[in-house]
Amino acid sequence: MISGEEEARYTFIAASANFQISKYHALVLDIGGGSAEYSVVNKGRLEKAHSVELGCNRLTKKFIKSDPVTNTEYQTLKDFLVKEVRKLKLPRTIDLLICTGGSMGNLSTIHYLACGQRADRTVKYLERKHLKKLINDIRNKTIAERIQIPGMEEKRADIILAAAMQVDAVLEETDGEGLYTLSGGLRSGLTIDTINKMGLELPFQSNMDNVRHSRLIEIGNKFSFEERHARQVTKLARKLFDGLHAELGLDKADWAVLEAASLLHDIGNYISYSSHHKHSQYLIMNSDLMGYSHDEIIMIGNIARYHRKSPPRQSHRYFRMMTGDGQRKIAAMSAVLRAADGLDRSHKSLVRDLEVLVKPKKIEIKLISDHNLSLEKKKFEMKKDLLEEISGKELIIL
Repeated sequence: MISGEEEARYTFIAASANFQISKYHALVLDIGGGSAEYSVVNKGRLEKAHSVELGCNRLTKKFIKSDPVTNTEYQTLKDFLVKEVRKLKLPRTIDLLICTGGSMGNLSTIHYLACGQRADRTVKYLERKHLKKLINDIRNKTIAERIQIPGMEEKRADIILAAAMQVDAVLEETDGEGLYTLSGGLRSGLTIDTINKMGLELPFQSNMDNVRHSRLIEIGNKFSFEERHARQVTKLARKLFDGLHAELGLDKADWAVLEAASLLHDIGNYISYSSHHKHSQYLIMNSDLMGYSHDEIIMIGNIARYHRKSPPRQSHRYFRMMTGDGQRKIAAMSAVLRAADGLDRSHKSLVRDLEVLVKPKKIEIKLISDHNLSLEKKKFEMKKDLLEEISGKELIIL
């Protein structure tokens, strides 16, 4: 028998394997049938763990007697959950909520199917506004009607409302905008813990960046990408980013997003060369990118899309989903990727290195190579316009 505190620790371990949890003040919430385990994690360190009798089976039996739920039952359960969650004194600085457990996983599956998205992903994101819509939808249906909802597991139709309401109470208490669901949390955490007890440490436990990079290469290979070209474009994008990120209003931490887009920018060729930039965006946004947030994955998809053809536009659905600052960063990083891609036009890695020199009215880029770069230079001239527009300076190849 596993204690509640052990369950909380196992779900924390599983979350660490799928999120770059060291960046956040996170709450990992595992809602089971009889209890719920709350793990507060601050910058990768388990700060506290609570096991409370707030399982969805227990709550349903205690508060829900009617089918469909009456307004009085609903309000009584809601008031109870608000009070119980408040007792936990969760930090107001929580900026990442990860939910495990079958009911929340089922809820996110229902949402993804309704939106026409791939529902078999290990990690899924659910905005609070969509969670509240699902709650209102479910509370007004009988159990028989809930079962007819696409994706609803019959065994969870009666208890799923209590799980959803508890998470909504947590989001209310922490002023959160949404949550991630993680499949197989307890099982994965137990497996990793067993491996650790054998004296072995998994890669993500020492260096999450290596795990993320390996996962990107794995996704690239899944879609038969041209790895040599992808790595060369990524190398050149890094050089340009290092020399221009301050000029473009980017943070050093933004490189992780640009790196992913650079490595995966051409995977859409797996579907068709025609419009492959759009296919790349689709594949990226429907793949399990480990260690990236929901918004970061949208950014990666957008940046990959804009490595060729049209620059970002408000008429583009996924670009429009981002905030003003997010849109600005997408445009800036797309400009860098376009330039880097142009500098490997031949796909032969002819540019060995480059140097960036920023001057008051122009940006000079010195290419270092032992080869004829006429094709690369010509393509760069064709793709530098967005970078010139954003920087406000002329780009000159030396």
